[in-house]
Amino acid sequence: MKTEYGRSLLEMVGVLAISGILAAAAFRTFQVIQTRQHRAIAEDQLRELANNAKILFSGRQSFSGISTNYLIKAGAIKHDRFRLGGPFTAMALPNTRDGIRSFEITVPDLSNSDCLYFATKRFDFVHSVKVNGFEQTPTSYCQPGTTNELTFIIR
Repeated sequence: MKTEYGRSLLEMVGVLAISGILAAAAFRTFQVIQTRQHRAIAEDQLRELANNAKILFSGRQSFSGISTNYLIKAGAIKHDRFRLGGPFTAMALPNTRDGIRSFEITVPDLSNSDCLYFATKRFDFVHSVKVNGFEQTPTSYCQPGTTNELTFIIR
């Protein structure tokens, strides 16, 4: 009687196929976890920026004079980069007759998925969101690619 040693080619291909499927699933899971973490960090940065700017300008009647450079020099933020997108800008919005004080934070170069996520996310400190300059139904204005710009109006 002849005894066989080793594995057949078919068994090896099966093992490689299963390994490939498991590796692809692990890679996709890692990407999802990484995206969630980047978004959570960006949310925290946005919240911190809004709160620090409100504290910094709390004794004033408006947010006039607010800018990214001013916030960095005053120590309200460390740099002008969010975890997602390009360098943000902060600027004051003119006061209206009813005395509403507000400013805006604009984040450029967001991907379509990040644009949709942040446009639909409800922040307690954000009054409204503009996507690529449009405020009504902002999710319909998110474009494919990384050319999206979100503007958060904060009061």
